[in-house]
Amino acid sequence: MTSTPLVGINSPDSEAPEAKETPESAGRDRRVLKDLAFLGKRLVTYAFIGFISIVLNFVFPRLMPNDPAESMIRDIYQKTGQRPS
Repeated sequence: MTSTPLVGINSPDSEAPEAKETPESAGRDRRVLKDLAFLGKRLVTYAFIGFISIVLNFVFPRLMPNDPAESMIRDIYQKTGQRPS
């Protein structure tokens, strides 16, 4: 009784097709890398702009000389003659 060795996925005797790099796949890889670089730059730009806008929206109201709530209450009092409740 002779036994034949089993050829499996992980055995060294299995013949898996090797991935050959063709000029088309190399071009596709380059294009994917360019696209990822473009998206990365765009995301960094969006994050930077978002950060700057949040900082400015926080800082500018604090640089104003008057209290905005006081100004609104004063305007309501002048228009209606009554204090807002």
